[in-house]
Amino acid sequence: MKLEILIYISLIIININSKNKDEIYDLVIIRGGLAGLTAAYEAYLKSNITLKIALIEQLSSLGGNSKRATSGINLLETVPQKVNNVEDNYTIFYSDTMRSGKNINDPKLLDTFSKGKKDLYQYYTNHFNIDIKFLGQLGGHSVARTHRPTDSNFVIGFYLISKISEKVKEIKNIKIYYNSTVVKLLKNETNNKIYG
Repeated sequence: MKLEILIYISLIIININSKNKDEIYDLVIIRGGLAGLTAAYEAYLKSNITLKIALIEQLSSLGGNSKRATSGINLLETVPQKVNNVEDNYTIFYSDTMRSGKNINDPKLLDTFSKGKKDLYQYYTNHFNIDIKFLGQLGGHSVARTHRPTDSNFVIGFYLISKISEKVKEIKNIKIYYNSTVVKLLKNETNNKIYG
């Protein structure tokens, strides 16, 4: 399975001034929403568990806007869709999304976005033990592809963030800085590398 995560973060070595001392990290991820948490987890795995990662969150808890999502997560070619005989694929997803965007979506970006939806179900269930088998069809979709937690006591955003952050917090190579703000990146003008 190939999972592509669209993030614009470069591999850097950076010093972070903590209350105790300067700490050096191989990678700094700014914000701890769904994208930031997933980026930290993936970077950790893909580095063969060697990267030292800092996750900078401006709030006192992880999740950002992602934890407020309530409708569900739209995925395609998933186990719940197969069990419910829902025929969905890249072409249908792309078409539905382009139409919902009044045909002004960026085609290349939408192509990448649509291709990434196929593997996310397996990714979330395999890595984070997420149970999102409840399937529904929402506006703008021609088929049922909106996945929600099987346990109706949870909304999708809070559920995903809870499960993923739980796993990320267990990883000792990932240090989370809460109530923190990135004010400035310090760059070495000679080699253009970020150092602080």
